[in-house]
Amino acid sequence: LPQRGPPAVSALGLKRRLSVSREILARLLREKELPLGDIRAAAAAGAARGLDVCGDGQQDGPCPGSLIVAYDAPEGGSLVVAACFSEEALELAVGSAVETASLLEELEGQPSVEDILAVPPGGAEPDAPAEPAAPGRR
Repeated sequence: LPQRGPPAVSALGLKRRLSVSREILARLLREKELPLGDIRAAAAAGAARGLDVCGDGQQDGPCPGSLIVAYDAPEGGSLVVAACFSEEALELAVGSAVETASLLEELEGQPSVEDILAVPPGGAEPDAPAEPAAPGRR
């Protein structure tokens, strides 16, 4: 599914929908795939819901194929992405790195000005620019 499609398909009530915590979705966007064991652990901890409806009842775990992964914000609204279950992992199905970065920024928000301008831990302030030589001196 192109990334424009998942919110529309989700609104229509697609059954293969995995609702996850903000942390799980952020991790999926960063790592591009999460092991199925991590998804099962998240489900057991309450950080993922809907894993049971992604199966066929014949096997232990979800059936391979496409699904929607959604973070439903407590204050309303949701962020929905296309993904795919393989035999061993949940894989992100977003087309480009730019789209992925944009989705991650939408989920986490833009960094504050202080964070952007902060000196990294253990880093030093950039060196001051060198003073120009006085005119006529060599």
